[in-house]
Amino acid sequence: MKSMASMKTLLRLLGAGVLTTVAATSVVACGPNNPGTAMEAKVSENFGFTDNKGVSTVETKVVVTTDVASWSSTQLTGITADKLLTTGGNTADKAVSVDAGDFLVNVFKLTVVAGTGADRTFNHADATPIIMSVKTWSPTIAKKGTDDYAVNGGTAVVQFKKGTDQLGVDYTLNILAKPNDGIIQSLLPATAGITLSNFNPIANFAAGKPKTGITVGQDLVSNFKVDATPGKGIKSIVDLIKQGALAVKVTKVNAAKPNFANMDTLKVKISIGTITFATEYTLTLV
Repeated sequence: MKSMASMKTLLRLLGAGVLTTVAATSVVACGPNNPGTAMEAKVSENFGFTDNKGVSTVETKVVVTTDVASWSSTQLTGITADKLLTTGGNTADKAVSVDAGDFLVNVFKLTVVAGTGADRTFNHADATPIIMSVKTWSPTIAKKGTDDYAVNGGTAVVQFKKGTDQLGVDYTLNILAKPNDGIIQSLLPATAGITLSNFNPIANFAAGKPKTGITVGQDLVSNFKVDATPGKGIKSIVDLIKQGALAVKVTKVNAAKPNFANMDTLKVKISIGTITFATEYTLTLV
């Protein structure tokens, strides 16, 4: 009886171990980024996503359009399947490589007009409606010294569609690391681009109030209008890059007398996370 009880205990422990292993595997399989498939090396080169050594050529930057920030890449814009063909507009175009021809046939389901292997030809008009788009961006962001952020690699997942039908699988492309190229400072307003009008009333910055009511380092972000240009666009950048909170901190208090009067000023700078950007803005009391 004792032997039977010991066997049951062992089986129970083994069973628990198996269940634990299965659960752990499931968690790994459901990772947050769920990357696509790596594209064939020669096809990636033919599209211009990598060089002939397999190194990524995909440069990525932040753009702001109508106060909405997004990722963008020249190398991933306007890509259609005819990029894999040698010339434009013909009914008998060869593929730029044998691998490109295989991709056109196997993934894009293009019909070979004539020939075999490297001599296969395709109808150019069959390729142009097949359009690539970026499905997800996952750039790696790092600090560029103490004055900006930079893209330090990462990935983008792309897909090809003809109309609403996806052709092939999702493909993961590497993003080129550019650690010395800032991506945010150039998007911020110039010196005159932020004024007191871009803030809701600042209680202690008013005529007759003691200038001691505003201190260097004070964060005025709660007064900054993030529902209108330019604050809305700046907030959108913060949300996109996810490097920390937005702050608008006082760098100087300029008042000739103990109490604020018209034409006195505050100087402020914008921060995102631990990076404070160089441009200083003047808020003039009127």
